Amino acid sequence: MASESISQLIWFIATVLITTSVALLFINIIDDYGGVLTERASRLRGEVSADLEIINDPMAVPYDNTTGNITFYIKNTGSIRLSIVDLVVAANGVARGGSEISTRILGGGEWDPGKVLVTSFNVGNLTRGVDYHGWAQTSGITEGGKLAGTAWDTIEFQIAS
Repeated sequence: MASESISQLIWFIATVLITTSVALLFINIIDDYGGVLTERASRLRGEVSADLEIINDPMAVPYDNTTGNITFYIKNTGSIRLSIVDLVVAANGVARGGSEISTRILGGGEWDPGKVLVTSFNVGNLTRGVDYHGWAQTSGITEGGKLAGTAWDTIEFQIAS
């Protein structure tokens, strides 16, 4: 009789150990899945929150014939700050970014929602009365300082000289 009780006790302990191991495995899997979902939700929130608009008059985009510099006025129409460092702008098939563009925020500060960024970059050889295509693209910045989402806009325009 005693050997039967010991045998049942060993099976009980083995069952508890196996059940505990399986439960811990499921907890780790669920925790990992929760982390992935949190990261994806953050990226999606950035995609939805990051937005910009080129607000130039499409029939009279400022252009300096002497320097070949064109100026875009780009408004942050999203709900998060946008990155000036990651900004890429283009006109007539010429894309520029980084040190190849000049930027300033109207009113100063960061490129927060509602603020307008003035950016100038060299395109060269644009002619008045001709239709051109331009665009701007950058990343959003979360409150934690991470890049999240992509903001972009296009414009069909003519230059004013």
